[in-house]
Amino acid sequence: MLALVRDGRNDPPVTLQEVREPQPKKGEALVQVRASTVNRGELALLASRADGWRPGQDVAGVVVTPAADGSGPPAGARVVGLAEAAAWSQRVAVPVERLAVIDDAVPFETAATLGLAGLTGLRSLREVGPLLGRRLLILGASGGLGHLVVQLAALAGADVSALVRTESLVAGSHLADLGIRQLIAGEEPETAAFDAVVDVVGGASLERAIRAVRPGGTIMLLGATDPQPASISLLDFIRHEGARILTFFSYAGDNATIGADLDTLAQLVAQGRLHPTISLAVNWKDVGRLLDAMRDGKLAGKTVLTVTSP
Repeated sequence: MLALVRDGRNDPPVTLQEVREPQPKKGEALVQVRASTVNRGELALLASRADGWRPGQDVAGVVVTPAADGSGPPAGARVVGLAEAAAWSQRVAVPVERLAVIDDAVPFETAATLGLAGLTGLRSLREVGPLLGRRLLILGASGGLGHLVVQLAALAGADVSALVRTESLVAGSHLADLGIRQLIAGEEPETAAFDAVVDVVGGASLERAIRAVRPGGTIMLLGATDPQPASISLLDFIRHEGARILTFFSYAGDNATIGADLDTLAQLVAQGRLHPTISLAVNWKDVGRLLDAMRDGKLAGKTVLTVTSP
């Protein structure tokens, strides 16, 4: 079968190659991949991993062979999943506890956005705590993860404000269509005004998050895209006393509930309550164009690879 493989002789360093077919374990289903996404972390890893590494975790497709132990979706089921790796392939083995069946109304391209980004948004907001009636600020809301966090927070009853870098990102992000209370472009948010701040940017953006959070409030740190590190000390918490900073890493979550959480997200999409934003979707044979666009930093939403046969 064909798969995208890290190959440093190319720029970007990835190429379509023949690889061995997956050999599913007893509790894994073999999935014919129809779509996957390129996450920022995978873009960074492509620059540092050795040749032969096979990227990709987000999976949307059809079960070819169900798990040998009889668990999980049957053959022919449309599914969304989160693989350990190698999802940029025609077929991939996925543990059944990491799969959820999707409605026929949910396109594969949309379902593919629900893996790492969707789970990160859903699970990190749970860590923040109850959101009903609370003022929530999202820093870096214009990206694919930011869009999902905005919508999930609003669905949980939060009074959501969003901060993006420029007016042009506001125009291209469709954030104004998501029902948020306040959209801020390139300005300093209100000082000590928010019960919680979700920082999708990271780096020096954490300084702004501290200034915005109320005493006793919560900062959820999700991003690490700003190369400029934050410079903070205890004194920065004056007038923000008792505020706490939480961190979230996707790999540290509960694997046993991944399928259930993906099912929650997929149902919200099928009901028309959650709308993942796709900035660019290309055939996987054109992956170079997608990776170049991501490196230029001009894309506001998720990027999707549609996987086809030769």
